[in-house]
Amino acid sequence: MDRLLRLRPALCALTLLACLPYLSLKLAWTAGGEVGIPAGSPLLEPGSAGVMAAVNGATLLMDAGVVVLALALTRPWGRRLPAPLLLAPLWVASGLLGPVLLSTVLDAVLSLGAARPAPPSEPFLDPWVFTVVYAGFSLQALALGGLLAAYVGQRWGARLRGGGTDREAAGPRRLAVLAVVPAAVAFTAHLGRGLGAGEGRPVTVSVVMACAALSAGAGALRLGLRPRGPWRRAAVVGTWCGGAALAAWGAWWLLVPLIDAPVATADGPSALWRLAYAAQVITGPVTLAVLARVTAHRPEPVRPGRPGC
Repeated sequence: MDRLLRLRPALCALTLLACLPYLSLKLAWTAGGEVGIPAGSPLLEPGSAGVMAAVNGATLLMDAGVVVLALALTRPWGRRLPAPLLLAPLWVASGLLGPVLLSTVLDAVLSLGAARPAPPSEPFLDPWVFTVVYAGFSLQALALGGLLAAYVGQRWGARLRGGGTDREAAGPRRLAVLAVVPAAVAFTAHLGRGLGAGEGRPVTVSVVMACAALSAGAGALRLGLRPRGPWRRAAVVGTWCGGAALAAWGAWWLLVPLIDAPVATADGPSALWRLAYAAQVITGPVTLAVLARVTAHRPEPVRPGRPGC
């Protein structure tokens, strides 16, 4: 933890640098530029201008928010912020960026020695755009994750190491059991797609989301049934990351087709996949509630006893 605290300035600088490519592209597109957009792309269709302006503006603000979060996790004024005001956007950022990092790494590993697929006849964006953007997102995930770990350990480390009493654990236990059901639905759906039972998204995305569902459900169950004991911090991390990933991407996959933006290249998810995405969205807040209940109580002080007790 001390090493992470010393690395905070470097991690903050890395986060800011990693945001620059995406912010630059979004600013250029918002201003009407066409850098990285090939001729014939659906993004250049006349009817898409208004929608793309709204999407570019929203995603520009989202990545600018990462800059603010990095500064809040590094500067002294960030310690004075109310916990919900800081943790809520960090939870969303963790959910969006973490799966991108894992999927990018898996894609890179699986592509070693494999034949590259033929490019589409009407490419959406130039290939270098995806490389630059996803590399930037991956660096953001790594650097922001390090900053978050250092911040949480410094501000709430005692609560992560401790735990409530058995009576206080009754609430988290019920929430944890409730979280397992939608997490199991999401896990089954993504695992089936990853094994070839469904189509639509890359295998790596399905594998990552199945792992997120497993992590969220298992972590919440571990904390709910046994709030104290070994592997507590690992369960906290798994519940946080898994629940955030499920909620953030479940909401994204449900909302994007409703916008009818050019980024929604398909007709939208089927009824079964809407159910799976809704299960993801439900799992996220329930697992977050488990975390809030488990970490709400300060650890019980150790009472001195007689020798040999």
